[in-house]
Amino acid sequence: TTVAHYNNELVTTQDNAIKNAETDQSFQSIADVYHTIFTEKLGFDEYKYNNEMKFIGYAPVKDTSWYIIVSVPRSEVLSGLKIIQLVITICAVILLAVFAIVGNLLAGLISNPIKSITNSLNQIASGDLSGNIDAKLLENREETGTWAKALNSM
Repeated sequence: TTVAHYNNELVTTQDNAIKNAETDQSFQSIADVYHTIFTEKLGFDEYKYNNEMKFIGYAPVKDTSWYIIVSVPRSEVLSGLKIIQLVITICAVILLAVFAIVGNLLAGLISNPIKSITNSLNQIASGDLSGNIDAKLLENREETGTWAKALNSM
C-alpha cells in the first residue's frame, strides 16, 4: 500500500500496485518489482509504468517493516548520456583529424629526403653526373643527411 507519493491521490486511496495488477495488466511490471523487493529486500530494478520506463531503488527501513522506495524516469537518468556521447564523438573526430595531419607531416619529414636522394640516384644511374643535392639535405644530421653528403662527394 502506498503511504507516501508525490501524487496525494495514491496515498489517500491507499493505492496498491500488486492488487491493481490483478485487474489491470498495466500494473504487472511494477507489481513484479514489488514482489522482488519483498524477497530481495535491497537493490534496484526497472519497470514500466504509464508507458514510461523507470528505475527503482529500494531498501528496508531499519527496525520497521517499511521500505524506502525511490523511482525516477529512465529518460531523466540517461538524458546526460546523449550529451556526453556527442562530446566524445566530436572529440574523437577532432583527434582523428589532428592525428591524420600530424601523421601526414611526419611521413613527409621522413619520405621527402629519401625521395630527393632517390631522384639524385636515378639521375646518376641515367648517366647525368651534374645533379645538385638540396643544401637543406646536406645540412641534415640524420641518416638522410649522411647519404646526401656521400652522394654529393661522388
